[in-house]
Amino acid sequence: MNFYSGSAKEPATFLKTRDILIACISGPKDITDTGMAFDILYQELNSLICGCPFCMFTEQLSREGLRIRYCVPVTHMAVKNMIDFVHLPGTTMVSMMHDGPQNLLGESWEILFDFIYRKNLRTGIWRREIYLNYRSGKPNTGSVELQVSICPDK
Repeated sequence: MNFYSGSAKEPATFLKTRDILIACISGPKDITDTGMAFDILYQELNSLICGCPFCMFTEQLSREGLRIRYCVPVTHMAVKNMIDFVHLPGTTMVSMMHDGPQNLLGESWEILFDFIYRKNLRTGIWRREIYLNYRSGKPNTGSVELQVSICPDK
């Protein structure tokens, strides 16, 4: 059963993202799950949030393993403990929708990276999982948009 949008031949699409200001908490540290991180961001920044929450990570690994940033787009900066504010530049991304159980996200990532490989694309450093229908207390439900940044052709 497919949990991604698109066809088997073309499961992904290209998109250009715009520059955005994001607030983020870096993990793993004391963050034990995605829902916990998003709940902290919503409690601290509710009136500043202007988009869907997402997890962002890079190819670079730290000593503790993969460093994940739990993020939300915001309208402006504020002084908050343990929350960083970052300007994220716009870039070209390959995007695919995952509509299914969160425990099957790995299968959708495989399909997306297979698409990237077949198209002979060079990936940038950013990977994102955007939780389009996030609801506090139910972080493992809803649609997730998977995005991988793409390096421009030389």
